[in-house]
Formats: sequence, C-alpha cells, structure tokens
Amino acid sequence: MAKQGTPLIEPIKGQAGYYLVTFLWRQKGETQNVAVYGGVTDSDFVGKEMTRMSGTDVWYKTYRLRDDARFIYAFSINNTLSLQTIEQWKSSLESDPLNKSRRIIDNLRKATLAELPDAPSQHWANRQADAPTGVVERKKIKSEILNNERMATIYTPPGYSADTTPYSLLVVFDGISYLIPGSVPAPIILDNLITQKRIAPMVAVILDMVNRSEELSCNPSFAEFLAREVVPWMRQNYNVMTDPSHTIVAGASLGGLAATYAGFRHPEVFGNVLSQYGSFWWKPKGEDRYE
Repeated sequence: MAKQGTPLIEPIKGQAGYYLVTFLWRQKGETQNVAVYGGVTDSDFVGKEMTRMSGTDVWYKTYRLRDDARFIYAFSINNTLSLQTIEQWKSSLESDPLNKSRRIIDNLRKATLAELPDAPSQHWANRQADAPTGVVERKKIKSEILNNERMATIYTPPGYSADTTPYSLLVVFDGISYLIPGSVPAPIILDNLITQKRIAPMVAVILDMVNRSEELSCNPSFAEFLAREVVPWMRQNYNVMTDPSHTIVAGASLGGLAATYAGFRHPEVFGNVLSQYGSFWWKPKGEDRYE
C-alpha cells in the first residue's frame, strides 16, 4: 500500500474500461464513522459511509469507476451524517494522508486529487515550452457597494500594449482556485491557448473572495460590484473592450452560478458566461425546495 498510495486502483476482470477504486482511512483517535465526500459522490453523505475492517483500525469504501475519471475527494470524520450547515460538515473534512498526489485545490477544504489510468491529458493546463508568458500582477480593489476590499490578480497577455486594439476581458472568481497548478491555472491556460491561436489575446481579472458562500449565491450586490466597479475599473486601467460581446464572466461551482446570475442581471456588461459545473441546485433562503 505504501508503494502505490491511495486510493487503491484495480482492474476488473472482464470489464474493460472500469476499475475498482478503494478508499482507505486509518483510525486516528476516537472514530465513530468515516465517509467519502466529493468526487464520485455528491454532497449528500447518505450511502457514502466507509466500513471498518474487522479487528483493525482501517476503514474502507470501494466504488466501480470508469477508467478515465479524475476527481477530488476528502474524508468526513465523525460526521453525524444528518443535515448540517456547510460550516459544520466542512469542519469534519480531512485530506487523504496516503495519497501521493494530495494537495489543496478547488474550494473543497483539504481536497485530494485522484486520477485513474486513462484520465485525459490536461494539455492546456500544463505550461507548453513554446508558450510565451503573460504578466501576472496583484492589485487591491475597493468596493463602495460591498463596503470591503479584496485582492485581484490581473493577467495581461504576452506582448500586451496599451496603444493597440483593445483586448477582450475575462472576469473570474475564486482567486487561488484559478491560479495554482493542480487546479485551474488560468494564466498558464491562457498563455497556451493564445500561443496556439485558439483564442485571441485577452486580459483577465481573477478576484479573491471575501465571503464566498454569500457573494456567489445569486447576490445582487455582488453582481452590482462586478458591473459597476470591477469592469469599469478594468476599463479605466487596462486596454480592454467595452463591447459586452467581448466581456466574459466565469466561475466554477458556486462561481458558475454567480457567473450565470451576473450575465442575467447585467447582459449590457457581460455578453458571455462560462459556467463550469455551476451550482444550480442552489435555492434562496425561505424557499422549500432546491432547484
């Protein structure tokens, strides 16, 4: 086990294209239950509980998965497995200490990466040797609408000029998730796509979050902040277009929901929405059912 690391991945005889994937957890202190969260499961803990191997301190859970799966997961320790607040279940999460690829990525705290043998290449997310590098700088953006301030990462493409034809503008949420290798390294992806002429050179602003769950949950004030403060600030300080058809808002999960909401709320600003696995299950406070 120490040589291979976890999860354990085993071919299934007579079932080409599928593997048995076994997650393992070794008991630390008093452990009443362990569940696999994220990745191959959903946000409901029911049916995700691991089984304790009789006479040992090892817990396990096995899934039959396609050979091209790539996902993140974490272990929920001593969770009551009942309905809880997001803050409560997040506090129960632990990364997989036996996974050699473990790293903190995405917005799932202590997330661990798992890749099956035929997971597709992440060509665009790995820096290509022939790709010139754009400039990445950190700036502070203050908001009168939200009465706060946050850091933003500004990407300008290789050869950027303030005096040429204006560039398209990409507005992205979730700061670190769109900056680090192993997640969605937007500057590297943009460098690669621009070099291969898959997209025209563009400018991007990647916003850090102050209160993610509040800001990205169809928040009209946050949408106003984007349309009336962030985009005008970018147009004032960088050579970007004012045409909404060349302005994109993007995000993942709750960020995908917020991007869609911003596009509906301000189509005069955002003519394009990139929603990556948007959290369209969300419901407003006071509603009885999720979408």
